[in-house]
Amino acid sequence: MTNEAKGRTLRRRGAAERRTLTPVVRSEMEEAMQDEMMTKEHAQWPEFCKRMAVEAVGCKHTLDGAKRVLLALGWDDPIPSTWYLKQHGAFCDCEVMLNVVCA
Repeated sequence: MTNEAKGRTLRRRGAAERRTLTPVVRSEMEEAMQDEMMTKEHAQWPEFCKRMAVEAVGCKHTLDGAKRVLLALGWDDPIPSTWYLKQHGAFCDCEVMLNVVCA
């Protein structure tokens, strides 16, 4: 499978995930888990964005770079933060920059 085909597959899977939660449920979950995930409101967000700019350059159509950055920033579990990123349209490292950071 080519990288382009993998990207399409990941985006389709992500779109299906986004449709499973209503905006109200999604915002309630984000509020409940705010201390457990990296969000735009978090104090470390500027540093996360700075480091993600470097990770996004060699995007492999995964969120592995985002997970590495989160672990480097001291987060024990990157899963809630990757959930947040996916809910905001980022299904790989370059989409973090395009759909979340620059949006």
